[in-house]
Amino acid sequence: MQKNLVSIITPSFNSEKFIAETIVSVQNQTHINWEMIIVDDCSTDHTASIVERFIKNDGRIHLFRLDKNLGAGIARDIALSKAKGDYIAFLDADDLWKRKPIRCFYHGFPAFFESEEYLFLFRWCP
Repeated sequence: MQKNLVSIITPSFNSEKFIAETIVSVQNQTHINWEMIIVDDCSTDHTASIVERFIKNDGRIHLFRLDKNLGAGIARDIALSKAKGDYIAFLDADDLWKRKPIRCFYHGFPAFFESEEYLFLFRWCP
């Protein structure tokens, strides 16, 4: 594990209309120590090829393709099993982040990041 690495889990199914913008929203983060794990749930569109173009230029992005449509829950579980981060964030393939959600979380909850305990937190960072 890399220290303070955030693994961003993104299940995807037929997301060709959104996935590029979603990836760019992650790449634009002010916190740069992240990996994005996208699990393509047997899409029938060009989702995987769009993701592969990003992978060529950014080694922090990883794609795993399923041979059978298993649903978003299973796709998330598979992504979690591949995650190398100390922290996990979930981002759906049709959602976008502003520039600071990871940084906002770090600065908003410093004690959380020093703890050995596990906790599931949400914080809105407009």
